Amino acid sequence: MFNPASQTPGYPAVRKVIERHGHENSRGLINLLKRAGESRAAVRVQADDVTFVVIRVKP
Repeated sequence: MFNPASQTPGYPAVRKVIERHGHENSRGLINLLKRAGESRAAVRVQADDVTFVVIRVKP
């Protein structure tokens, strides 16, 4: 999920998605993260696999 400058989204971008959509279930959150990454990498093919681990912590 690199952009054209070979940069990954980084924690701030991932955190923004989680803060906006933390109410989603795990699959929904993963799909949103994938879409966010794919939109960044529209011009570059993903050469390796990506693993998401979602752990929900109740307050």
